Amino acid sequence: MHSAAVAPGRTTVCVMMQILAPQGPAQRMSGSPNEPLAALDALSPVDGRYHATTAPLRELLSEAGLIRERIRIEAQWLLHLAAAAPQLPGAQLSPLVRERAAALARAPDAGAPAAVKAIEARINHDVKAVEYYVRDQLKGAGASAATLELVHFGCTSEDLNNLSYARLLAAARTTLQATLSARIGELTQLAHRYADTGEPDHPGKGVCEFRGTPQARAAPLRCGEHPRQVERRGGQFQRPRGRATHA
Repeated sequence: MHSAAVAPGRTTVCVMMQILAPQGPAQRMSGSPNEPLAALDALSPVDGRYHATTAPLRELLSEAGLIRERIRIEAQWLLHLAAAAPQLPGAQLSPLVRERAAALARAPDAGAPAAVKAIEARINHDVKAVEYYVRDQLKGAGASAATLELVHFGCTSEDLNNLSYARLLAAARTTLQATLSARIGELTQLAHRYADTGEPDHPGKGVCEFRGTPQARAAPLRCGEHPRQVERRGGQFQRPRGRATHA
């Protein structure tokens, strides 16, 4: 039997590749990437068990949402550049080009994310694919070659990503605030209902002993801060003493 010296690191990689490699039809994923995702096939409970609960955030925090936000910023940057530096070649936008750029900045087409992904599959660059998509859209509206050169002019991929993430997180926080406000109201009512049950370790008593009002506890979300813990008077929530615990 032929043997050869193999570095330990390479041996580990080879073993892992053998473990992860598909061993037959029974271990392969069924279906195509375009089929609706089943809860049991989801990589995370966010898109599986809690698919319906997280639906309001999918428009913002999915990859499609990120692509739409990148398109908005790319188009808005062109409009700002044309207005701030009209002396640049191509900065004098025609009415049709300006209208198309404004439409992209306001609300990209429903098929925009899929179109961008098709470009990305060809060039293997996610942000550059957004730039090419915006160029194609403006070219279809009659933009000159000089105007097309202003798309993404002076920008980096990080510029678009940083702005996109910030705007999407701000929008998601606004969406969550409405839901959290409703849940806080429901919890407050439950807490007051069960606070006087006479049971010393009832959770309702702990809720009523929160420092500050429920509205005050929701305030950090509105201003962008993130509370690190929720405390009960005298310390953090703990398992009630004197009760049996189960493994």
